[in-house]
Amino acid sequence: MEHLAEELCLQLISHLDRGAPSDAHFFHEPDPSTFTSFRDHPLKQLSLVSQKWRRIVNPLLFQHLRFTLHILDDERNEWTPDSAPELAQIRHFLASLGARRSVSSLVVRALGEIYGPPSCDVRTMSSTFWLAIFQHIEPACIKLLAPPAALTRFTACNGDLDHSWAFDQKYHILELRQSPAAVHAALQAPVSNITGLLASRTWCHVGYNEGSSLPAYNLYEYQHYVSPCLLPHLLERMTWAVSTTTTSLTYVAIFPTSSNIFRLARDITAAPDRCKLTFQLAPEPTSAILHERHRMKRAQPADLWVELDRGYELLAGCVFHTSRHSQCWDVRSRDYRWSALVDTLDDKQHLGRLKDHGWVRTGGEWVLGGR
Repeated sequence: MEHLAEELCLQLISHLDRGAPSDAHFFHEPDPSTFTSFRDHPLKQLSLVSQKWRRIVNPLLFQHLRFTLHILDDERNEWTPDSAPELAQIRHFLASLGARRSVSSLVVRALGEIYGPPSCDVRTMSSTFWLAIFQHIEPACIKLLAPPAALTRFTACNGDLDHSWAFDQKYHILELRQSPAAVHAALQAPVSNITGLLASRTWCHVGYNEGSSLPAYNLYEYQHYVSPCLLPHLLERMTWAVSTTTTSLTYVAIFPTSSNIFRLARDITAAPDRCKLTFQLAPEPTSAILHERHRMKRAQPADLWVELDRGYELLAGCVFHTSRHSQCWDVRSRDYRWSALVDTLDDKQHLGRLKDHGWVRTGGEWVLGGR
């Protein structure tokens, strides 16, 4: 292997490079212990073969960065991204990388719990943190795994957190992506003051995974509780990449209540024209969550499927009525992987209503004809 031509070495590396673990785990329930982990690390192991392989592989080892912050928040000490003790170490590490550079992905995990509501404006809680990041690197993709209350502080965006206890969602995932052209343009421009993550760059993709809503179904009149999902608020403040750039929006949840889907549908209309929408409202087909008594508790399976049914009615109605006025979107449902859901999703009350108005389904994706 030591005497292989570098072209062959690069070809071999391309087969071993699986991308960021967080890409593979985005659609799973948010879990900080597995979100950024693979069982094996072939590129790291290859870099130990010799100095030659270390030199070739080394640039790829820093294409996917992960920072972990530990939330220390109580009645005496308020935690913010700007006050995180780990920030000094992050600055030191990023400075060691040398000149400002692009990286494929950055994952920030914030582990712990937020004690109470913020004492000041959330718009002032993360500007120093993001300035420290963008002064040294320009991530094509940023993923945040954090409690919903912490996400409000990272994104300088308020949320509906009063009923968080009812959903018991420890962590949510937010994903933001830039186009290659946007990354290149940002690298050419000086880094200015950061007023907020959402407004600091033009994003071509936003993804949100809020995990399971099962705990709420154990409560009387569960439909009256508001999920701590920040996505509706994020969409109100997003700076989208427009013109020729392809944009996309992904929403993942496990049995969200239809009342919360209704709130989300109102703000999906802020997505730009020709945006690709992806939804997943059911668990993974391989999931055993419906058979886990400690999680189901008093939740009735019939309620879960009824709410999923209503959720897709609302989303299909949102897509249809918005297309009649301005935006036209392509729509993909990952729930077509459930064979028992195909007929439901295809009927006239759900995504099937798009068929009579020019959309064509291929696999799990509905595309407007002629596009």
